[in-house]
Amino acid sequence: MAGGKTYEINTTNVTEQIVLTEFDRTTNVTVTNHETGSIYVRYLRTGIPYYGEEQPAERRVNMKVTYLDPDNNPLDISKLVVGTPIIAEVEISRTSGSEEYNNMALTQIFPSGWEISNSRVVAISGTSSSHYDYQDIRDDRVMTYFNMQYSGTQVVRIELTASYPGRWYMPPCKVEAMYESTIEATNKGQWVEVISR
Repeated sequence: MAGGKTYEINTTNVTEQIVLTEFDRTTNVTVTNHETGSIYVRYLRTGIPYYGEEQPAERRVNMKVTYLDPDNNPLDISKLVVGTPIIAEVEISRTSGSEEYNNMALTQIFPSGWEISNSRVVAISGTSSSHYDYQDIRDDRVMTYFNMQYSGTQVVRIELTASYPGRWYMPPCKVEAMYESTIEATNKGQWVEVISR
């Protein structure tokens, strides 16, 4: 039963799928097996959250996102003048010092009114001279891949410029272990504005 409706499956197929068109996070799902064999239920949900309604979360890793000016002072990004330089700094630390976190992926998507600066990226690592294994820089995002040793904190700094006037949405920043679904952190997105001089 899902959302008050009953669905009955009687099949010899290995897998069956039920598509629910009216489904949200408050919908209750109950599965009853009338046979002796085991069944496995997998629940998949797709869609785009409403702007600003994403839920911040930290599981086995902490993430702190700050925005700074070139002098490393905190910067209010809610309203910036065209040409304002921005440093997006993400500090990532493990909640456990007894294990190494491998194959970490940090994805930062920036508002359409911001440009990644020509100087591109400065990365600082508290544990390694290589800082990160690979970095993919696109028009609107930077994806950084790295391993985290047993101690230390990974810090990634992206230099940007507020370039195009308008009101833009900045999606959440996310860090995750690519092959371990229990290690991840995400923040909340927000609206930003770039105004003319």
